[in-house]
Amino acid sequence: MAKTRYNIIIPISTCLLIHMVFWSRQMTSTNPRHSETLRTSITVYSPSKHNSTVAVCLLIRNETLYIDLYIDEWMDYHIALGFAPIYVYDNTATDDLDLHLWYNTRKDIQEYVKLIHFPQAPAQIAAYKQCLFHDAANETFASITDIDEFVVLKKHDNVVDFMEEHCNEQCGQISLNWNMMTVSNQTKYRPVPTLIRNIHSNGVWGTIKVIVRPSYVDNKIFDWAHSLRLKKGHWVDTSGKVIERPNNWKKQANDDCPTDVALLYHYRFRSKEEFYYKNCVRGDVLQPRGSTPKCTREVARKGMYGGELDSLAWEKLMKMVPKYTIFENNTNATIKWLYPKFPYKYQ
Repeated sequence: MAKTRYNIIIPISTCLLIHMVFWSRQMTSTNPRHSETLRTSITVYSPSKHNSTVAVCLLIRNETLYIDLYIDEWMDYHIALGFAPIYVYDNTATDDLDLHLWYNTRKDIQEYVKLIHFPQAPAQIAAYKQCLFHDAANETFASITDIDEFVVLKKHDNVVDFMEEHCNEQCGQISLNWNMMTVSNQTKYRPVPTLIRNIHSNGVWGTIKVIVRPSYVDNKIFDWAHSLRLKKGHWVDTSGKVIERPNNWKKQANDDCPTDVALLYHYRFRSKEEFYYKNCVRGDVLQPRGSTPKCTREVARKGMYGGELDSLAWEKLMKMVPKYTIFENNTNATIKWLYPKFPYKYQ
């Protein structure tokens, strides 16, 4: 007798429910370190008395493999430092379900963070235009940064206070130099915060990123190369020096490398395994969707190893967001919210 075959169709709503239940169970681990403690609400550590705002233009693609590690940590850090609103441009081809689920669970950040689906590819220039000329057009300042970069202020507890002191009405943008953080002997991914895993610096590089006044950006000739072409105002560094670029707005370096006020800690590598995934599997927003990732470039590995101890960013995180101190007191503490193992094997 022939066996009857049945085609079972599960409605999308049911799939979503199953996914949300899975998420919920991961988020309610029996170990309080994994859920209740690290899911406590985030607030601005030292509110500013100024009325200015410092927005963020953040473009991401396929970051959901690290939601519990990278996005939570990055958001907690920068919200506590006073950045808001934070415009997150999701550059996946279709809405990133995991990203939206993460956003829905973080009720505490929704007054600070705006999630926008932005499928265009290549995406970088288009997303930055959308941010500077539309979404953040009425903000006082806007930082153009990436999920692997952390603004570290050495003399201020709030980024608004820093900008008010160092970028007056004649200042159109201020640049922060990269402090390149190495792998700190990390071969494989570990489910602990980046800022405690990578605590060695290869030194301060000439490469910069900027915090800009959106209203000063040239909307006729849009040049982006870590700095922006301005229609008014000056480009200054954190020492107050005016950087003259009359004919070369695509310059992306300040070789004076001032370090005493603020730096941009750049966690390009994290570990060999994660660097491999980022460069050889995922690809980046600079390339057309589906293009072959460039994973063999030696220049991309520059600054990957060695370095001097530099845990300042980690110390800042623990000060501003005390829930992260659990990792300082217990080196075996891990986050197990969603992805307990890294999904790609390092070759």
